[in-house]
Amino acid sequence: MRSLMRFAVQRITLPLFNVHYIFETDLTRAEALPNHRRPLPPGVTIGIFRGEDEIGPLAEKLTAAGLESATLKARMKRGDMVAVALDLEGKIIAYTWQTFCNVWMREVRATLVLERGQMAGLDTFVLPQWRGKGLQYLINAWKFRYLSEHGYEHGLNWVNALNNRSIKSQSSQGKRRIATIYSSPILNLVWVRKVFPGSTLRIQKRAAPHSRVPVMPVGNRPDQ
Repeated sequence: MRSLMRFAVQRITLPLFNVHYIFETDLTRAEALPNHRRPLPPGVTIGIFRGEDEIGPLAEKLTAAGLESATLKARMKRGDMVAVALDLEGKIIAYTWQTFCNVWMREVRATLVLERGQMAGLDTFVLPQWRGKGLQYLINAWKFRYLSEHGYEHGLNWVNALNNRSIKSQSSQGKRRIATIYSSPILNLVWVRKVFPGSTLRIQKRAAPHSRVPVMPVGNRPDQ
């Protein structure tokens, strides 16, 4: 009941005023993050794919898992990455997305501008019948390790301040809160308060003109 109430409040207040927390994952210490060496459930495998050529063959499975076709096409086109967990039958039972482009934060009507070595998490989804088995944490651990091995240093993501369950999940994954964003979409106001003054974080009130252009990565892809 409390979760439903929080969701209702979030939906009602979103156009007026809302608060989001920005979390950072330190990928330079990926091996020390929780769940790094935790074994996968029996029969589960994880694969990591990026761009149209690699993700395209998985398109039907991803949409079957609930991802909208238009969203999938946009993410493939701009070179986003997805880590997927598959069961014994090859069905996608969980996924988590990462982008290397500047991100339009629809909830606050502002753009998160990524710097060199940064990337942003978009969403993580686990099929209902697989929830409660720690799969969300495992698939993120695999993703973080892969990104670290390819030269990325910091992962960013944001969570609505009313989403207590997700906030607890951030801490359990070894992330730290580096900023709070206060916004009023109806008044076009955005205010960022950094927890650590030296944190590298850039928020633009308007969508960046080249928000679909990937930020130059630090590392190379395995096939480059």
